[in-house]
Amino acid sequence: MNTITIVSQVGSAVPPGLRAQGHLASWVLMLDGEPRSVSFSSREAAFESRNVWEFAVALRRNAQAFGTSL
Repeated sequence: MNTITIVSQVGSAVPPGLRAQGHLASWVLMLDGEPRSVSFSSREAAFESRNVWEFAVALRRNAQAFGTSL
């Protein structure tokens, strides 16, 4: 089963573009420990992205269970 998590980045780990906009932190979506998104400037945006990933993973899992593909 896939594990979807959100990690925060602070300080120099924040991408330069976001730092230039004044952001001191950013958030990244991880799928099974691997980054799967750009850095988000808000925690809420990262959680919205997580919801989409969870839906997509569930669709793939159901398609495999029924022997179809997406």
